[in-house]
Amino acid sequence: MIDTEEKILAIVCAYMTNFEFENFSLIVDGNYVGQNSVRIMRCIFELAVKKNMAQLTELTLKWCRCLEHRVIPNQLPLTQFTRESQNGSVMAAKMKKSNAQDGFLSSYLVNKLE
Repeated sequence: MIDTEEKILAIVCAYMTNFEFENFSLIVDGNYVGQNSVRIMRCIFELAVKKNMAQLTELTLKWCRCLEHRVIPNQLPLTQFTRESQNGSVMAAKMKKSNAQDGFLSSYLVNKLE
């Protein structure tokens, strides 16, 4: 049996990588954790600012930005503009029908820049 903390960590990782769940209960849990993880990190950030904890403030701000933009911390921000990062969007479904790039960066180019 998976502990609650491990399940939440797995769901946050899936949220950041735009993973699509097939199970309805995981979809609901993913939406709940995705929405509230940003709020919780912002709250921790505000507490760290009020307590004058510089290192914790920097770390929580970094994670807040990563959760808001759904980017892994050591990932290049340009990966948001690749076709692979647009898995769940309606536009990506339309784009899969056509072979044109139409505004997306190639994942090869982004990996080369990293």
